[in-house]
Amino acid sequence: GFRYNSYQGRSYIFYGGSLGIGITSAASANRIITGETGTTRFGRGNTLCDFNGDGYADLAVSATAFGTDQGRAYVFHGGTTGITATDAASANRIITGTSPENFSSPLNCGDVNNDGYADLLAGAIGYGANVGRAYLFYGSSSGITATTAGGANATFTGEAANGQLSLAITLGDYDGDSHTDIVLGAPAAVTNSGRAYAVYGSATPFSGNTTVVHTANTIIQGGTNDNMGGAFATGDFNGDGATDLAMGGYGTASIQSRMHVFYGSIGVQNLKNNSGPIQTTVTETNIGYFLTTSIVSGDLNADGKDELCVGAHGGTLANGYVAVFFGSSSLLTATAPSHAGYSRSGSGLVAAGEQFGRAVGIIDVNGDGYGDLLVGANLVAPSNTGKVFIFHGSASGPAATPNTTITGDSGTEFGISFGR
Repeated sequence: GFRYNSYQGRSYIFYGGSLGIGITSAASANRIITGETGTTRFGRGNTLCDFNGDGYADLAVSATAFGTDQGRAYVFHGGTTGITATDAASANRIITGTSPENFSSPLNCGDVNNDGYADLLAGAIGYGANVGRAYLFYGSSSGITATTAGGANATFTGEAANGQLSLAITLGDYDGDSHTDIVLGAPAAVTNSGRAYAVYGSATPFSGNTTVVHTANTIIQGGTNDNMGGAFATGDFNGDGATDLAMGGYGTASIQSRMHVFYGSIGVQNLKNNSGPIQTTVTETNIGYFLTTSIVSGDLNADGKDELCVGAHGGTLANGYVAVFFGSSSLLTATAPSHAGYSRSGSGLVAAGEQFGRAVGIIDVNGDGYGDLLVGANLVAPSNTGKVFIFHGSASGPAATPNTTITGDSGTEFGISFGR
């Protein structure tokens, strides 16, 4: 709810249970955290990880416009009673960026240095005339300890102005060597063609600054106005033990949008040197549908292989849709959204222009072992209230109709992002 109170922003926490999430309004969330005073855009991004290794999930929330666009990230520690803070200033850790870099756009997390503590990756797309940079902060028994972007354990900097490196960030073990690798998107690079870069991990943890280089780190460069690298999802789509990568190029209002799928390979670092082996490309031939605005992976049918879910919030009627490509030991060969194993449009759930599919997420909200599908429609009327639709998973995939619908607070664009 980043538009709450003229962009002061809010983040909403809903606890799952055996019946899923029974709450139907954001105002009744189990916990509401309100941003600091001003147009901070608190809540524009969220991510959940255990940064201090106590067994409870901690929440990191972005505020990309804090100050004069320095940006801030707030870390709230979980515990036996969940997260107890109700305002951003009460966070266990506040990390402030430099001006103007839009620090915390976006956030992601995972155990990058294999020490048992989750680490935080924070983007800063405005760094250095929109060159873009990502900051890596290592977790510890005390959680994240840095208070400024300058205190990061490692940084990754873009190679050219206006590329917006770090607009998308994801993590995985693409070569199966048990070391976490980092993938960074620069969707505005090369006049909006977009590039994606891979930086492989090793037994030596990342430190210092790494400037990503086109010849060494690039996975792929998109075509004209593709905005390739604007969204990522990682998972094991074929169950072989190596992490696979889906990459989105959401395009423009006059350009088709598409998704590339790359399969990881144990013992082979094939996502670099501008020669990433594309397994398949899924193309939305309808102009302005914005396929891959959001991509997520997770196991919706509990078969041990991750599904790939994409959102497309545009279209002629702008109802939007979501499509799910099911994981399989056979490599994905789909080339169009119509080849998906499951799809659901916003028709009957939202009106034209309300952007069903603007955000997608997968998490098991009812503890039955099946991932559940979350779909956001952030512009639902009145006044961009927004809604989130939850479709429970099963052996056959997501339900055809929502099991729960949560309505946002007025004017907040509720449902524009999810943390998991």
